[in-house]
Parts: sequence; structure tokens; C-alpha cells
Amino acid sequence: MIEISSAEAFWILDAYRRMASQLHVSGTIRNESISLPGVIWWSMPDDSKVCIALADVERKQKRECKLSLKDAHFWFEPVASSEVPAGEVWLSFLKIESPDGAISLLLGERFVVE
Repeated sequence: MIEISSAEAFWILDAYRRMASQLHVSGTIRNESISLPGVIWWSMPDDSKVCIALADVERKQKRECKLSLKDAHFWFEPVASSEVPAGEVWLSFLKIESPDGAISLLLGERFVVE
């Protein structure tokens, strides 16, 4: 993965939002482990904030995770890598880590045929 700037990361997050990209969100948010499908609901680059809508299919629940990504570090991979599950097609990965360790996420953009 290649480390990218906050501006580049928020451009990617906004692209995910505009295209309604189907994401798989895995990692931790404030000590809670997650591995759920999601979409970017909104992003605010000037305030370093993003809202990810997560779908917990097993519990039939949706929830919004509003996150401050101020001073976070970002990495991007535009092609499949060895970290992907077999049998799925991925377009890109965005890794996000907050400096305090409260947020550590990997967003995988899935290829979805409709």
C-alpha cells in the first residue's frame, strides 16, 4: 500500500460516496471490532470527518459511524493484493489509522455487478 495525504484520502472517500461504492469495512473503532458491508454517507474534508453507514445483515440493523479523521494516516492500494479473500473481486483498498489508535480500518471497494 502507498501512503497518501489526507486530501487524497478525502478525494477517494468522496468518490466512494458519489459512486455509491459497495465497501467492506473491517478493523476497529474505539475498541469495537467490525467486519461489515458499508457505504460512505458523507465526507467533510475541511473538518476531517466522514460518516460510514454500516449494514449488520445478521441483526438486520443499519448504523452510522461518524468519525473524526483529524491527523489520521492513510494508505491506498488501487489493485487486488494478497490481503483479499479468495473468490471476490476488489477494485481498491483504503487503510485509515488514527494517531491515538482508536480507529484502524480497512475499506475494501468491491466490484458489484447489478
